[in-house]
Amino acid sequence: MFDPLAKWLPSCEADMLCLQEVTRTPGLTGWTRFQDAERQLPQRANLFDDVRSRLPGHQASFVASDAGPVSTDDEVHVQEFGLGTFINDRVTIVGHRTSFVHGAFTEHDEWAIADRPRVASAYRMIAPDVEFPVVVVQLHGFRDPAGKADTRSSRYAKPVRHANYMLVSDPEHVRSFEILADPEVSDHRPLVLEI
Repeated sequence: MFDPLAKWLPSCEADMLCLQEVTRTPGLTGWTRFQDAERQLPQRANLFDDVRSRLPGHQASFVASDAGPVSTDDEVHVQEFGLGTFINDRVTIVGHRTSFVHGAFTEHDEWAIADRPRVASAYRMIAPDVEFPVVVVQLHGFRDPAGKADTRSSRYAKPVRHANYMLVSDPEHVRSFEILADPEVSDHRPLVLEI
């Protein structure tokens, strides 16, 4: 779903955009093929650089949780997989920390289906129109078979449709929160929080 994502990014007007399942293969562009024991699918070679190029007014950061093989024609490449964070240049980053919340960085010979490492990335920021520092932590969590809110788009066909959480420590500072059904840019719906 790269084309709709690429079209939406410049118009989303986010001061901070947090993406999970971001790929990065240094020196490679376009498409690769990902394969594990359950599926084979096309995958952007360097989604991190693809997004960064469409958000020129943002500071970009990538943190890898793991890496493994992807292929292009007859060639195999090592692709990193992790978190991409894009913060508007008008926002001042005054602190940044990453830490593994499950496992440690792993370079796979073959992609694992389950129990892959998970990294979290935290940013402390000051914005010109906000009276207090803001801390945002993002991580790519594990699927919970017991269920949670429906945050999936129509691109996700499985019956259990839980995916995303957004937790806020001071709800009184929330101006709005919405789960966007349109545009569809992923098999997850974008969560939009305004503080």
